[in-house]
Amino acid sequence: MSIKKLLFILATLFLVLVREGFADTNSKPFGPPPPDQKTADKNKSQDHQADESIIAQQENFPEYMRWPVIYAHDMVYTPQRRPENAEHIPDHVEMLTYDDMLKMPARDLDEAIAFVPGVTVEQTGNIGQPAQATIGGGLARQVRVIFDDITFNTTSEGTTDLSQFPIESVGKVEVVEGPSSSTWGSSLSGVINIFTKPVGTSIVPHGEATYGWGTFRTQRRYFDVAQKVGPVAYFLGGDLIDSGDFRPNSDILEKRIYTKEEIQISEGLKLKGSYGYFGQRESEFNDLVNLTSQKRKVNTQLGRFGFELIPTDWLTIEAAAKFHSRHFNLDSNDLTPATMGNLVDNSNGVSNLPQGSLKTDLKISERQSATLGIDVQKEIIIARRITPGNSQFNVRDAAYSEAYYGNYRLELHNLDILLGSRYDNNNAFGHQYSPSAGTVIHLPFVKSNVKVNFQRAFNAPPFADRFVTNPLFRLVPNPGIRAERSTAYSFALATNPFSWISTEVTYFQNFVTDGIVVRNTTGGNRTFTNIGRERRDGVDGELNFKPWGFLDFLYAINFVKVTDRTVHSKVVRERPVLSQDLGATLNLPMDIHYSLRGKWIETNRDTATAIPEDRQFVFNSKIFWRCPKIYYGNLSMYFQITNMFNSGLSFDKTFNPNPGRQYEFGLRYEF
Repeated sequence: MSIKKLLFILATLFLVLVREGFADTNSKPFGPPPPDQKTADKNKSQDHQADESIIAQQENFPEYMRWPVIYAHDMVYTPQRRPENAEHIPDHVEMLTYDDMLKMPARDLDEAIAFVPGVTVEQTGNIGQPAQATIGGGLARQVRVIFDDITFNTTSEGTTDLSQFPIESVGKVEVVEGPSSSTWGSSLSGVINIFTKPVGTSIVPHGEATYGWGTFRTQRRYFDVAQKVGPVAYFLGGDLIDSGDFRPNSDILEKRIYTKEEIQISEGLKLKGSYGYFGQRESEFNDLVNLTSQKRKVNTQLGRFGFELIPTDWLTIEAAAKFHSRHFNLDSNDLTPATMGNLVDNSNGVSNLPQGSLKTDLKISERQSATLGIDVQKEIIIARRITPGNSQFNVRDAAYSEAYYGNYRLELHNLDILLGSRYDNNNAFGHQYSPSAGTVIHLPFVKSNVKVNFQRAFNAPPFADRFVTNPLFRLVPNPGIRAERSTAYSFALATNPFSWISTEVTYFQNFVTDGIVVRNTTGGNRTFTNIGRERRDGVDGELNFKPWGFLDFLYAINFVKVTDRTVHSKVVRERPVLSQDLGATLNLPMDIHYSLRGKWIETNRDTATAIPEDRQFVFNSKIFWRCPKIYYGNLSMYFQITNMFNSGLSFDKTFNPNPGRQYEFGLRYEF
């Protein structure tokens, strides 16, 4: 990127941010206050710190679990890359807090995200088997996944396996249902942002330990501890999960550990670091279609080191160096009776994603704020494949990208205006400009908000589509494919007329150009190519009903129609079209909680290949009891039933059958 382009972008952002652009007579001026105002503003600054950056007491938490406000249910971080009240954000955002997931009938993070309205997670088996999410009629590779500020989409396929994240270490999940490229870059359909639990706040260590038993020989062992000793605060968590036998040859073993630290160097300056290892070994299922048996081993390492500097109450600077590394090995063996056991092929490789970021948060005035930042990363893939009787091939390639972004928010009396802008430049597929604009109108006569949003977005083509040959499926790469691009609109009405009921309805459109699809070529091979245009029209509706203080109800419905505009508006039938969510939570005396969650998904509208069992509700339930406090800490227990009634659920009965009804019982000790 040339210096002239950079100066032009920075100058444009500066002109947008200047205070004179929007007259605000009640706001204090940009920058530090003059000497005669410092005393008058001292108490106000302290109140601001207490309200916005220190404490959020979660429902039913022990007193020691005082977490930063970003973990609260009414605050969101992802759309603007800074904490904002959810009422002031035009994006459609769904949240799962730690308290939600504690009561939710989900054994792993992918199962919890699967119960988010509007999100479809294709789980290809039991615990630990690969799981990917789709949002708004899009594909899994068009959803960006962030884990503690580290981008997790694999460089090879562009997707992220949600089953690798330990649910017990997660403090909050935010799901943006819609493009967010003006903030995060390549995200055509949505963003899933995962926050782990915070570091400790006291010299007395606190944490929890869990031991669970379940069907299919499942054993779950988990621990975490958090503490602060002087200027050093840390969080450490790890788990060991062993499961299998839901079908022949389907064992899995997961070993995961994650830690993060904060060191208070001086007032307003912190060093922050984290490291994680997620190891997964699977003896996968037999593929009876291709008569092969597959064995898979994957391990992921990630890390982050940086600092947070708050020189004044109107300026915050964060910088970090990050990395995400994924190693995989896949063996396919022959199941043909005459040649059983012979190696069909072996694939192994490493994908590395070193990253760097610099972010500045500015509080221009009491009603204006902005975020400016730079993201850089280098995608590296090293892959090797051996196929007996065929030529071997090796892939080693890399792509460097840089991005400059800015977001601005103006709060008027009954109106919020949000503007975003991001410029991505990649030496492999060119540059992309992603602007966004949104507004929230707070209606004065009822507790209602009208949200209007516009975004330009893109999705980077995966390395596998550009460089990797797959002889088993006769796939030939295409180095010339372009990034997918889209223009998206959304209109939403959210209302909360009474404390016991709230609703939100969102209508959205997404016009995708240069979508990547597989097409047949001469010689019987297939390759990846860009098509002209795809259109997605959808409606999301959600109702939360709380008739009594101890009972919550949820109903949500999501419909999306995807059409291929290059083939006379042909309906694309291979994606989820309609989904419904049902939920009920019962909070009983003695700290007993019962939760029931159900999801109904129409996975395929083609009557020739539709599976009747897939068009039924799948219900999970969980009862959770926190026992009376003992001398030090609390003992709790849970019992969960997965897939209570519909034991025939399957996204693909031949290749990826799902297990039937399952049970799990566990003990937790909080200290």
